[in-house]
Amino acid sequence: MAKIEILDTHTINQIAAGEVVERPSSVVKELVENSIDASASSITVEIKGGGIELIRITDNGTGIEKDEIETAFLRHATSKIKLAKDLNTVTSLGFRGEALASIAAVSMVELISKKPKQITGKRVVFEGGEINASEEVACPEGTTFIMRNLFYNVPARKAFLKSPSTEGAKISDYLYKLALANPHISFKYFRDNKLIFQTSGNQELKPVVFQLYGKDIAAQTIPLYTKVEHIEIAGLLGKPSISRGNRNYENFFINGRFINSALLQKAVEEAYKTLTMVGKFPVAILHLTMPPEQVDVNVHPTKLEVRFKNSQSLYDFVYESVLMTIRETNMVPTISEAKQIIAKPIDNKVDSQQVLVESFFVPHKTPEKLQFDKLVNKPETPQQSPKIFEPTIQVEQKTKSVTQPLPKRGIDYDIIGQIFETYWLIKHHDKVFVMDQHAAHERVLYEKFMQDYTNSTVHSQQLLVPETINLSPLEMNTIKENIDTLNKLGFLLEIFGDSDIIVREVPYIFNMAMPISKFKVFLEDFRSSSNIYLSEEERIITMSCKAAIKGNDKIDMVECDKLVQFLLALDNPYSCPHGRPTLISMQKIDIEKLFKRV
Repeated sequence: MAKIEILDTHTINQIAAGEVVERPSSVVKELVENSIDASASSITVEIKGGGIELIRITDNGTGIEKDEIETAFLRHATSKIKLAKDLNTVTSLGFRGEALASIAAVSMVELISKKPKQITGKRVVFEGGEINASEEVACPEGTTFIMRNLFYNVPARKAFLKSPSTEGAKISDYLYKLALANPHISFKYFRDNKLIFQTSGNQELKPVVFQLYGKDIAAQTIPLYTKVEHIEIAGLLGKPSISRGNRNYENFFINGRFINSALLQKAVEEAYKTLTMVGKFPVAILHLTMPPEQVDVNVHPTKLEVRFKNSQSLYDFVYESVLMTIRETNMVPTISEAKQIIAKPIDNKVDSQQVLVESFFVPHKTPEKLQFDKLVNKPETPQQSPKIFEPTIQVEQKTKSVTQPLPKRGIDYDIIGQIFETYWLIKHHDKVFVMDQHAAHERVLYEKFMQDYTNSTVHSQQLLVPETINLSPLEMNTIKENIDTLNKLGFLLEIFGDSDIIVREVPYIFNMAMPISKFKVFLEDFRSSSNIYLSEEERIITMSCKAAIKGNDKIDMVECDKLVQFLLALDNPYSCPHGRPTLISMQKIDIEKLFKRV
């Protein structure tokens, strides 16, 4: 065995650099965070060759004292903390004192800095961790940090870097996060001499979103603010119509620090659960402010991961805040928005087409303030059609009938008619709404099922003739394992022999029992091997989908009117539980523009 020896400082710094400096974006992160900690109000970032060739960071912050600049490049030299106990209350982005030493160890570095009101500043040059030059120079207040040839002296590390375009994209992504985290700071970002973005630093978040994500996304965001005791959350939420195909647009900040948090992701996505399509994720820029002692940021050198002292309480706070904001906001997409959702690849950069932002006739919590005097247009002789809110003739009452009264109409609208045997045209003042009868009915059923299930008031009705269904051994085992859940959902099933079940009761909702034909379809999905482990809420979503009227099912205007009234009485009438819109809208002026009348 070789002799055990203490490593020299140069080798130690190169090893330590592996934790702090993984790639060019790591350098940008550390240096820009230093600028932010120095109270800079303006930060300029320039990169070349994906940040491998050159990174230059210029700020107008407080600068560094001349006699402290060389000390700043020593490992664990920092002005952010003094003692270990300070870690419990640290508010700065950096505090470990590792960044400058690590960067200087694996690149060629030049730093120029001057404190306010000083006549001159100081310039120092490092190469491979060794100081090459140190001199006083004339320079503006603030700090300029120049890094060249990253990993020039560690070829094994350099070989693992991606292409300049990929590394540059990672830098761009992180600068987006820093700009969103600090709307009070003016950022300029140049990539290979081309200006990528510039923010004003006027403290408003939406202009930053406009600059980074485009006006289409900025126009479809809604503000959020909630404060409970010492914790507050503020930011912007995207409407479901601009949901993305990945989580890149979910941004979380704790006390001004961007973090990756599965906890916060889960809270936001659960709040959006029945508003977004499967595989789509919400746009969210959320700033949380809390006492420093409630969060541990000293988990990893990158400081992207944190631990929360009260995770469950924080989850509940974020979930409820997002859910409350969504429910209080119009979520109906316009025709133009619906077209964009279909026509554009979900992750393409937004174009400059103007987005229409308009209000929706959401029923107010105080309906007495709403005036209406028109009656819905109804046919003189209704056609025979499925009655979606009336009982079928195949069932008999087991108990006293539970009637579901129609909600009071608080909206003035006219039903124009049905098109394609699926969509209903509804006029409201100078707007026309198109309602998907399946999505709308599914949402109404889901809300009622969930309410009854949560309150343990699910009602059942006996079948006149019990239905026997034959199952395979695997299917029978699935039913046995989930018999309690099925009972809670309103089904009364009896196992008969080794391969049959007898259906004696089915759920009874809105004066209607689920037809046995739809139960069979629901059961097919329920016993599917890929759906065995769905949650009870997901079971209810499936049951609502199977029980709802379908496209091409004919219903008359009377039934449509009932459906509209029940839909508008909900807190969330905007989408089915799978995230598909129930309504889209078009204004009169949009139609007039199409016909060149205005």
